[in-house]
Amino acid sequence: ANIAGGNNPIIMGGGGHNTTMDAKTQLEAVKFLCKEFWTEVFRKQIDKLQTNHRGVFVLKDLELKWLRRLPPDEESARVGAIRILAFPCGLIRGALACLGLNGAVVSCDFLADGRTMASCSFNIKVK
Repeated sequence: ANIAGGNNPIIMGGGGHNTTMDAKTQLEAVKFLCKEFWTEVFRKQIDKLQTNHRGVFVLKDLELKWLRRLPPDEESARVGAIRILAFPCGLIRGALACLGLNGAVVSCDFLADGRTMASCSFNIKVK
């Protein structure tokens, strides 16, 4: 897949290839995930991407539509949010593997603020 879109395409393979990527290429892959992939799945981009430039990325979606209807102050809603977030977490893991970032560790959490449970974060650690 060409994810750079410029004069120097970045070619990455999934299908069992073990591709070692430098930090810049990893960042480009995660940016693609945040902009293009997330838009296809959720009709919006990730709201915030943070990185330490050493293989750790934090993606924040401040209004994930699958979490909108959960009541913010109920324990059962918190359990439900974790269960719901397992699916996009798996989508991220699979997308990263297809982009050549095999072995990326992805964890997720909701960011309840007392008013809504629709905010969530996904933490990616590239091995």
